[in-house]
Amino acid sequence: MEQYNMYTKEKATVNSFTVDHTKLKQGIYAKASATNKSGLENYTTYDIRMIRPNSPERMLSPEVMHTLEHCFATEIRTILGDEVIYVGPMGCCTGFYIVLAGTDRTPQDVATLMKEVLEIVLEEGYEVPFQNPISCGNYTFMDFETSKQACVNYLNLINAGELEFEYPYIDEN
Repeated sequence: MEQYNMYTKEKATVNSFTVDHTKLKQGIYAKASATNKSGLENYTTYDIRMIRPNSPERMLSPEVMHTLEHCFATEIRTILGDEVIYVGPMGCCTGFYIVLAGTDRTPQDVATLMKEVLEIVLEEGYEVPFQNPISCGNYTFMDFETSKQACVNYLNLINAGELEFEYPYIDEN
């Protein structure tokens, strides 16, 4: 009997691993998709890059990532409703992914959205949504003060027009 080894398949290409992270800067990058094998039609993944990869700043702390995940997921869904498929952190802790139904929004449109979201989070009296033991599995693992500074830093980049919008892909040649 022949044994099947699933690990002999050719490896899938993961879009984010084809980006040159030595050239990637803070920005908002988009990767549109047509229908895929899941049957989900026309969606776009936005890379909300808050920290330059491999820089001295290194990353947002896991506590900040967790805090901002609560804030961003809630506020983006409040603004866009059912258009939102997913909002979540990057494993490298340099930003977030937002997946939206459709392919009509440009990265610049998402920059406008993020400006609105950041301004909401920075409002006096804002409280981290769902930071309680019923709604969150690790509700004490947050750092709102440092999260607000990360929001200020990214908002400053948006306001100064200093975000990048085109991925620097790895040159195959």
